[in-house]
Amino acid sequence: MLYKILLTLISPLDNSSNQLKIAEKLVLNNWKKLGESNHIWIAEITANDYLSAKSIVERDLNLFFLATGLNEINYAFQLSLREISKGKLLQKQK
Repeated sequence: MLYKILLTLISPLDNSSNQLKIAEKLVLNNWKKLGESNHIWIAEITANDYLSAKSIVERDLNLFFLATGLNEINYAFQLSLREISKGKLLQKQK
C-alpha cells in the first residue's frame, strides 16, 4: 500500500546551516519541500500496513537525525489521513 507522508521538522537552534544540513539529507532520501518552507516535507512510501509504514518513517527519522549531527530536533508526521505522530530526537550525551 502507498502511504503519503507530511513531515514537519523544527530544530531549536534553527539557523541556515542547520536548514542546509536537514535539506541535504532529506533530498538524498527522496523527500521534497512543500512550497518554500524549509520545515515541511512530503514523501511517499510503500508498506504492507499502517504500523509498518509508521515504523519505517520513525527509523528513517532516526537515521536522518544521526547523519545531520544536530543535537535536537522536534518532529511531527502524518501518514495519509491517519493521526499525527510527534516527538523529539536528542543526541545521547557522552
